[in-house]
Amino acid sequence: MLKTILSAMGLSVWAAGALAAETISEINVTVELHSMENSEAAHFWNALGSDLEAAIAERITGHLGEDGSEIDVEINEVALTPDAAQDDMPDHSVLKGLVKIIAPEHVVEEVYELSVTTEETMGDSHAVYDAMIAAFAENVAGKID
Repeated sequence: MLKTILSAMGLSVWAAGALAAETISEINVTVELHSMENSEAAHFWNALGSDLEAAIAERITGHLGEDGSEIDVEINEVALTPDAAQDDMPDHSVLKGLVKIIAPEHVVEEVYELSVTTEETMGDSHAVYDAMIAAFAENVAGKID
């Protein structure tokens, strides 16, 4: 089961959930590799930054353009549970980060923490990875649409 947990940090300028007709000129994802909870995650999630950038861009294609806002994602927690039979692994997979939407004038329009977790294994590691990337990207794109 995949679930998404949002925690608003009280820094949002927008009361409504989405930023209407927002133009996005840049998407940046940084990943703190020391935040990886196990070596399997560090190896498997090596391309996380570029994969997440691509997944977000794919979902907001109609909003991409020049002189727009910037989406900045700082991934600060990653863990991957490839096999429930491994006792030394966490009992869930997690992808957690801080999402900022920054206006062209360098004004932060919205900041929130986003956490995507699986409470049970979903099959192989690739299925878990793909599902978590998709869920994270869908949420970020939902703030733009």
